[in-house]
Amino acid sequence: MKKKMLYTPCMLFLLIIQLCTAVWFCAQKQGYHYDEYYSYYSSNVTYALVPTDMEWKDTKEIQSEFMVLEDEGLDYGMVKLMQSLDVHPPLYYYLLHTVCGLTKGVFSKWQGLSVNLLFFVLSWLVLLQITKEITHNDKWKTMAVCALFGFSPAVFSGITFIRMYMLLTFECLLLLYVHIRAVMKEKRTFPGFYLPVILLSFLGFHTHYYFAVFLFFVAASTSLYLFFHKETRRAAFGYAASVLSGLILSVITYPACMRHIFRGYRGTEAQEAFFAVSNIWERLTFFFDLTNEYTFGSMLTIWLLVMIILGVTEKVIKNYRNLSKKHTENAEKPVWQPDKKAVALTAVVTLGYFLVVAKTALLNAEEAIRYEMPVYGLLILLVILLTTRQLSFFETEKNRRWLAGFFIGVCILMLFGEIYGLAKGKVCFLYPEDAENIAWAKEHEKEPVVYIYNTSNQWMIWDDSEELMQYESIYFVSSDHTDVKQDARLSDAEHVYVYKMRGDAADETYKELKKENGGFNNSKLIRELLYCDLYEISR
Repeated sequence: MKKKMLYTPCMLFLLIIQLCTAVWFCAQKQGYHYDEYYSYYSSNVTYALVPTDMEWKDTKEIQSEFMVLEDEGLDYGMVKLMQSLDVHPPLYYYLLHTVCGLTKGVFSKWQGLSVNLLFFVLSWLVLLQITKEITHNDKWKTMAVCALFGFSPAVFSGITFIRMYMLLTFECLLLLYVHIRAVMKEKRTFPGFYLPVILLSFLGFHTHYYFAVFLFFVAASTSLYLFFHKETRRAAFGYAASVLSGLILSVITYPACMRHIFRGYRGTEAQEAFFAVSNIWERLTFFFDLTNEYTFGSMLTIWLLVMIILGVTEKVIKNYRNLSKKHTENAEKPVWQPDKKAVALTAVVTLGYFLVVAKTALLNAEEAIRYEMPVYGLLILLVILLTTRQLSFFETEKNRRWLAGFFIGVCILMLFGEIYGLAKGKVCFLYPEDAENIAWAKEHEKEPVVYIYNTSNQWMIWDDSEELMQYESIYFVSSDHTDVKQDARLSDAEHVYVYKMRGDAADETYKELKKENGGFNNSKLIRELLYCDLYEISR
């Protein structure tokens, strides 16, 4: 009784510690990825960020595009239109727009981070329930899964990345939990099972198109189980109808999704990558290494080796007993098993999603960690299940405590690897270097600033949005021409700061700018940014 009473407070304390750690990393976030700027911009756009060639632009106009203004109401129609023009479904942007609408006149990282923190907690709770169902409420295994999930650098990176991936993770885990409950309890009524399937199919597809991959493996596995198990075929067709209803409703309410998937640039890239044979090994090893480093503290390879050794040892022992016909108490002892149906469903869905996403996602260094976010917790769960399964074969009355210690040691080793990764800066999307850049821009807010941009890649400008917001105004010049006009404010200045896109065209425009505004003879590189360089020109 005392152990049961202590367990719930311990789990609550674990969640609080992990949530506080997540908030601490959120506080360390100093800058934004371009996609994060796009999250705010496409959720709250007013006039659209379009640079006016050879004209000064008040930076308050830039800042206003990332917030809901005091005199503005919530405009979900605009949010939907912005996403239809791009390649994303709108649900996450509705949520972010709502949060920004509740905090009008503010552009803050905490608006987006608060959404992610909420869905981290919800994902944690759903993963806890999934683990309890599969392990028959085994408290130690549940604690191990939740501890490894909540301290994972990959998950913290998902929290600090202001995009839809934590929402997607929650929806995928909840979808799996609903199916595990239905398969195990064999209670599949319309309100209790089919209605949540319809709603989750609809909401998940409105969050990210990768949800369709997760849904495919869940639905295919469940349909086959219903069709070939003791269920009637009517139940299988009824279930399939509920899934299709959610998807059809999604297409009806957001028809742009079909264009995004089959003709959009990301959909086309994903299809090409999926059907390419030459990239299989490269992609699988890339995402395996990423998962190993950011989810398992670089301990996954060692763990796999130990599991192989234990598996081979078990096989040898079984063969020896069969040949010698020696049946000991240990040999006849049933090996611990979780719920086989639930484990099979979890394994098929997790591995299927991981492989398909690995074949289709962008290979953009550690930033690609976000694409596999929905299955990191499930991979941890499968690792814990396989570890206990292998160890249980060797369990006897005498070595039970030793094996329990070995299991705890494996978990602690992985946890140590995760915490070491956190200490070594494995949490992505924090951009600590931006703090100094923003402070520098703030110190020079009244100075004349020029931005030479490439018309075909205007989006690159906004990768430095917060830095640019620090100035009072910016003079935008297109690199499409070299006939740069004289500007009185630039001609009268002793020195000017110039953000210049890289490329020959921008170089020519840069020369003309200096020449036409009174002859700036000196040029000094201040710093290199991701898509442009900052120079100081003086006479």
